[in-house]
Amino acid sequence: GQAVGGAIADVLSGKVNPSGKLSETFPKRLKDVSSYLTFPGRDGHAIYGERFFTGYRYFDEKGIQPLYPFGYGLSYTTFSFSNMKVSSTSIKDSDSLDVRVTVKNTGGRAGKEVVQLYVHDHIKDVKQPVKELKDFAKVALNPGQSKEVHFKLGFRDFAYYDTEISDWKVETGKFDIMVGGSSDNLPLQKTVEVTSTNTKYPPLTRNSLLRDFRNNPKGKAIYDKIINGMVNAMMGGNTNASQNDAARKQAVQMIRGYIDAMPISKLVTMSNGRFTEQMLNQMLQSVKQ
Repeated sequence: GQAVGGAIADVLSGKVNPSGKLSETFPKRLKDVSSYLTFPGRDGHAIYGERFFTGYRYFDEKGIQPLYPFGYGLSYTTFSFSNMKVSSTSIKDSDSLDVRVTVKNTGGRAGKEVVQLYVHDHIKDVKQPVKELKDFAKVALNPGQSKEVHFKLGFRDFAYYDTEISDWKVETGKFDIMVGGSSDNLPLQKTVEVTSTNTKYPPLTRNSLLRDFRNNPKGKAIYDKIINGMVNAMMGGNTNASQNDAARKQAVQMIRGYIDAMPISKLVTMSNGRFTEQMLNQMLQSVKQ
């Protein structure tokens, strides 16, 4: 409007400290963005191949330094982050986690800072972003003033959506809680252990991988039976565990590496009749959920 000139003058002269933050990532080159190879598409079709690796998640995954990171902003003052505290270093996924940090205006002007909290999942079984923004808070501080900022994290902050069970799921493991002023400036970090209390498993079918049976309480006995049968066959039927303990452990590791990523139905075609379609159907019936 008619006051835009005066507003710009106030910002440029420092009379006003806008303390704005970017809600997107600015790349150095167009080639650095995740959709570069698939946008705008061809023949009326656009492929969203980046999945959830958009914005800062893609730059983190590829180790690409952006021009300006997500959450970045300029100010006429400076801020420091300190005294990070978590209510516990070990929680259940049904518990909440309190996170507190102290923010201080270390400059000579009043200003606002957006305190950003990200979570990094140590678990490697599922493809996840390096870190994800989970909460943020904007605080106004006068020169030299400090303020404690409080965040509360819950189940969804540690969960990912598992398409096989069509629900949110937390895997037991370690999570880093990181706090700072942008996705590229996170000076504070604490690690917590989160234990899953309501583990759900995908249904076991003929297309399920052998490792799905190993990780499923109902399928574990079947997996062990298959492994033991293959080990015994490999060792010529010799089941003397005391004499062959080292050899059996080696055989188990080798067989697991070979079959864990294989659908259980493949055993029918590769077992030369020792594992039949009828046996497979009986096993699947026994673990039916």
